[in-house]
Amino acid sequence: MGRLSRGDARFTPSEVEVLSPVSTRQRVGREGEDEALLFFLEQGYALTDRNWRCRYGEIDLIMQKEETLHFIEVKSRRSSFEHPLEAIRDQKRVRMARAIDLWLQRHPEWVTHPYQVDAYCIWQEQGQKRTA
Repeated sequence: MGRLSRGDARFTPSEVEVLSPVSTRQRVGREGEDEALLFFLEQGYALTDRNWRCRYGEIDLIMQKEETLHFIEVKSRRSSFEHPLEAIRDQKRVRMARAIDLWLQRHPEWVTHPYQVDAYCIWQEQGQKRTA
């Protein structure tokens, strides 16, 4: 028997959700990525890649504005004592740099373009949402 996926015609979407439940953490993260994507699109950025995974981890969003690529880490927190930016520790930065290098190796058409690394943070506490 093969793996089940959301596109499997044998199951309705609600049945697939039961088979592959999404944790609250994953849902909050996905909602944050959706919000960040909308923000950057409204600012005139174009989506180049999303949730790109490799052995070093995941790059949440890869956007382009003019000639510059933006590798964006999205962090969402609900009622946490630490600011979402504080969750991007040294190990995450090193893994993200390696993931960016690998992405550029696999997409040589972008190697000559300038790039930067950005963070989009969402902090929701007691019904108040803040972004940075």
